[in-house]
Amino acid sequence: MRINAIIMRWVFTFVTIVACAISSGLSILAADEEPEGELITGKQFPDGFGVVRSSLSPDKRYGVLAPADFDHYDETKHQNKLVEVNTGRRLAVIDAEPGKAGFMNHGEIRPSRWSADSSFLLWEVGGKWSPRALVLLKIEDGKVKWQRNVLKVAQQAILTRTRKFLPKDFAAFTAIDVQVTGKEDARLSPPLAVYAEFDSNPKAMEPPPSVYVHAEMEATIDSDGKLIVKEFRKE
Repeated sequence: MRINAIIMRWVFTFVTIVACAISSGLSILAADEEPEGELITGKQFPDGFGVVRSSLSPDKRYGVLAPADFDHYDETKHQNKLVEVNTGRRLAVIDAEPGKAGFMNHGEIRPSRWSADSSFLLWEVGGKWSPRALVLLKIEDGKVKWQRNVLKVAQQAILTRTRKFLPKDFAAFTAIDVQVTGKEDARLSPPLAVYAEFDSNPKAMEPPPSVYVHAEMEATIDSDGKLIVKEFRKE
């Protein structure tokens, strides 16, 4: 009986060791398989901020800094910055409404589009009726030569052309959507195609408003950041 008890104790010990080894192995495997975080963080960046991985330039030298959570997010400030990833050196503050990592109310940071030589960056933060931010930046010799708020420039261009069809006292809610068209995974190569749409009833309210105006505009933005309107259509 004593011998059987000793054997059973050895068996139990062996099974326990094997089970612990398997459990540790699975934990290590699970850790290795965890997806990379949305942000690249480090001591070169302020606390609560990191570089958005989807904003990295083709040469991995540059990226856009964004707040990691709502505790560090302030939609009233220009918080997104183009930086050098390894050093944290700031090239420019992006002149647009900011985006944060992870969940946003009616918005998200969209994958950045770069030219093959990392000299042009199109930064975009999505929104409900239109982008929150749509900015083209020109990088040259390690500096930002200029930036163009494509969203504001295109919205102003289509609004100027649409205003003549609106009553002087028109005050209804409108939406002006702006997009830089083309394949999202294609490298930027100016001139870029820009599409804008004006809608005085974006919520599709019924009955429709007494004054309804829908207009579209096609344009390009050249390598100097100039918007050139090609066509304007009103329905």
